[in-house]
Amino acid sequence: MMLRKDIRTLPLLFSLTVLFISGSWTSNRSADLILGRWLFPARQSTVEVYREGDQYFGRIVDVGEAYKDKVPENKLLFMNLAYNGKEWNGGKLIHPSTNTKYDVAIQLENPQTLNVTVFKGLRCFQMNYKLVRK
Repeated sequence: MMLRKDIRTLPLLFSLTVLFISGSWTSNRSADLILGRWLFPARQSTVEVYREGDQYFGRIVDVGEAYKDKVPENKLLFMNLAYNGKEWNGGKLIHPSTNTKYDVAIQLENPQTLNVTVFKGLRCFQMNYKLVRK
């Protein structure tokens, strides 16, 4: 009789395991939507977003003509961002020419557009940029 009860709980345990695994896979998949190359139209530069572990980074891979002397290619632009289910935050943006670090948050407006918010000091002082998928 005890064996019969254990056998009946196996499908439930299997279903819960599948839901748990697929839920974490979906979360990682959503977080990875930011990966790839993005054009920064205001600077005519390209930023490549990549992942290391659970954190996201961006580096400048192509620099617009007006900035070639000021910003080296492959320079780290932002680091240590984590996805919280709606945005990537908790990391820092490194200003390409001054190396000053600022808090940054990135939201995916749609599959082709990123909204980047850079906070200077208090959260009420911010600058917003749009990047488009390349």
